[in-house]
Amino acid sequence: MYDIKDIQGFDEKRDINTHVKIDKKDLERLKPLNNFVLIKTIADVEKLKTPSGIYLVSPNAKIWDEARHANRIGLVVSTPDILTYKSKTNKYAMDWDTDMELKVGDVVWYSYFDDLNCQWYICEGEEYKLIPYGNCYVAKREYRGDVDTICLNGYILCEDVYAKPVSDLQVKTKIDNRLGKVAYVGNRNKEYKIYKYNDCADVNVGDIIIKRDKRVRILLEDEYYASFDDKKIFWVIQRKDIMGIMSQEYYNNNYSKCENNK
Repeated sequence: MYDIKDIQGFDEKRDINTHVKIDKKDLERLKPLNNFVLIKTIADVEKLKTPSGIYLVSPNAKIWDEARHANRIGLVVSTPDILTYKSKTNKYAMDWDTDMELKVGDVVWYSYFDDLNCQWYICEGEEYKLIPYGNCYVAKREYRGDVDTICLNGYILCEDVYAKPVSDLQVKTKIDNRLGKVAYVGNRNKEYKIYKYNDCADVNVGDIIIKRDKRVRILLEDEYYASFDDKKIFWVIQRKDIMGIMSQEYYNNNYSKCENNK
């Protein structure tokens, strides 16, 4: 294990003085506006921290990657009354028209980038953050013992698809970055600010989607902290970024056998 101080790119002074301390009364009066959601941090990113406050990373991690250790999970505390879409005067307006599907008490997964750059508060030793609703990916809601999964903002959750071996001698296959296997899917967005985008694609669990841009692979969680569905790794993509769906027959004949050679 490496001491985090020995990892290239780590800065002990990052994010210093970026939070605001408030009391419980002020927190209860805090109502998010401009498409922001107030979220209480619940992710356990402290598990790689020793009692003395030293972070540890795996022996393979030679470079500190702040994104890997950012919080991505929180408990919804408060939501805006309305969502603003396509406004010329509101710089926080969303680029797509969608419904507010989060409710107080939901557990939500959101963008690591927003966690690293958001306004956050400390109240009674706990962290609260203002996260743009448009960068919330998926939520879980418990009701009478059942847990529902709600994909947000037109996002779907996918698992990797492994490429066809180039020969019979190839022992381990590689990820095919053009494709994804749909694991969770939610409602469509109604409209996009950029007219050429739409959510007309009829996507179902189990479909093999073809990405518009194979370079895009936004992980829902890092493998260190995967908790959404056991230790499975998912990445997220909006319907508008799907170029097509592969036929199940073609997938079964050319790709499904590769799953055993991960």
